[in-house]
Amino acid sequence: MTEKRYGGAFFFSGLYRTEMFKLKDWKSIPAGLRAQLAPVKTRQQWNLLRYAHEVEFGINTIGKEKTCRGKAVIFSRCVLGDYRENPQYWNEGVTVAVDRNTGKYKASFKTFAHVPPGSKFNVLVNGQRAGSFTVKSRGLWLQRGWRYVNPLLATVGAVIAGTIYTMVGASGGMLMAAFQIILIGTAGPLGINGPNVLKPSNLPLVFFAPLAGLYRYWFKEKRLALPVALFFGAGLFVGAFWIGPPLSAKYLNLTAYKPWLGLLVLVMAARTIYEITPRGMNRRKAVKEIADRFDEEVRNAKAEGRQVQMGKTKTKKLSFCNCCFEFWGQEFKINVALFFFIGILIGIVGAAFGIGGGFILVPVMTMLGGLPMYIAVPISLFASMFASVAGIAGYMAQGYFPDMLIVGIIIAGALIGGLLGSRFQRRFTERQLKVALAAILIFLIFRFLGLEVWI
Repeated sequence: MTEKRYGGAFFFSGLYRTEMFKLKDWKSIPAGLRAQLAPVKTRQQWNLLRYAHEVEFGINTIGKEKTCRGKAVIFSRCVLGDYRENPQYWNEGVTVAVDRNTGKYKASFKTFAHVPPGSKFNVLVNGQRAGSFTVKSRGLWLQRGWRYVNPLLATVGAVIAGTIYTMVGASGGMLMAAFQIILIGTAGPLGINGPNVLKPSNLPLVFFAPLAGLYRYWFKEKRLALPVALFFGAGLFVGAFWIGPPLSAKYLNLTAYKPWLGLLVLVMAARTIYEITPRGMNRRKAVKEIADRFDEEVRNAKAEGRQVQMGKTKTKKLSFCNCCFEFWGQEFKINVALFFFIGILIGIVGAAFGIGGGFILVPVMTMLGGLPMYIAVPISLFASMFASVAGIAGYMAQGYFPDMLIVGIIIAGALIGGLLGSRFQRRFTERQLKVALAAILIFLIFRFLGLEVWI
């Protein structure tokens, strides 16, 4: 038994502590005991068994189900004991009764929760076969996601993620990824890297939720600044398809640059929180005017018993480098060429994580472009659709395909969530939307810096 520390980014790793039980080295096992290891007869086979159960990538790749709570693999579940005598959680469901006078015994245990239906197991005692059993199906099985799934639960998750995404314009893919990891546990079949099944499965939400949301934002309320969105989207496509996947696969170590991305998100979260303060709002006169105009419209709508009417965008001047448009009486000038190159960088990051990049898009537009959330969100949704298509195509071109069953569930939930989110957004003020964005960014900080154990 040894102490295991885990959690936290590279600069303060070891935030959490637990106990870790390791299997013995092959040389330490007595010859008489080796004969009872059944199929394991050589040192190489034993080392493979140790790797599968004691290394994070081993258990995730071979066993597809970790033996721990949190993020650290701490015990091999190939060694089990009676839970009444050894009440560790990995022994839950295990009973062993031995009559020491006669040598007769009775043992029972539960298999892992996500063993594929039809899997056959042999039971060996002291190296001799004592029986066998076949695992029966217990629900809807994801062939590529390598998990049982409750379709209603998955649909509700996609609806929630799609609703939040179309309201705030950020982190739809990340929210869906978190939902898949926490509640569904999408892992990928034997021999395939689980994240490369999860990522292309998430990206359809980043396409279909905006598709449903833009019906209201673009066609009904005329709030989409299309020239800005097109330049942003083109940059995202270039970064997410041509540059992101191959660069990430060959040169970018996700473990190395995730903490730095976390620090970047920390800066964006701090800036977003500052923009919520009275001082931050007063320094951005155009946004404050729009916020005041919105508050006035809400009061008038309530007094007159009608729905809130949002302002519309109107392009006044467009060139290769700049776009000037008007929204609710305020004029905005955007350097679209700069946003194109920013879109490339965001597309690279989005493709590496299998997300749309909205968690960077929206803060960039509010900070650099000085845009209100009512304009930034439709632009982010439109541009992220480019990243979604490019990301899915990029992963499939490299041989990584999503689980089509979970994709269908996510699409259905995303369409419903997109319609709900776009309808709900106008019920919230600029400040409330910024608070929601800041909350999502703080969630991402914990995710990227490895401060949490629940994802």
